[in-house]
Amino acid sequence: MTAPADLFDPAAYAAVRRPHLEAETLPPFCYTSEAFYAREVERIFLKEWNFIGRVDRIPKAGDYFALDFAGVPVVVVRGKDGVVRALANTCRHRGAKVMAGEGNCAALRCPYHSWTYALDGTLKGAPEMDATIGFDKADFALLPIRLETWAGFMFITSTPMRCRS
Repeated sequence: MTAPADLFDPAAYAAVRRPHLEAETLPPFCYTSEAFYAREVERIFLKEWNFIGRVDRIPKAGDYFALDFAGVPVVVVRGKDGVVRALANTCRHRGAKVMAGEGNCAALRCPYHSWTYALDGTLKGAPEMDATIGFDKADFALLPIRLETWAGFMFITSTPMRCRS
């Protein structure tokens, strides 16, 4: 089945909406369409909690793993304080990925200019920047990504925290 002219025309998904025992799966074009994927990212992945693994994957301080989530590079790391954090895996200097794969480390270090971040994402070292006027390490921490755990499972979301009244 080829994609319809209007990829999001409800008529293209009529067979999916049939009663459970009669329903069909999504049309094949949904699995290869960049536009369909972009809509899923916008409407689902960036608005909901997404499972990324179990906390026992990173049991010790310094344990980490890197992943790409809906086009966003993420590093998940257990801090020296025992807290599991998700951080944007993008150096605040030139945007390089800070970490790759998984393992254990004492700090997060960008391979491009060796900016070094503590396990909580704060910038600890920025070679050659000490003489830069107005440069403050506190302004260049890795950006946090909201992470919560439930029953040992880790979930991330880009939805901002809301105050409860």
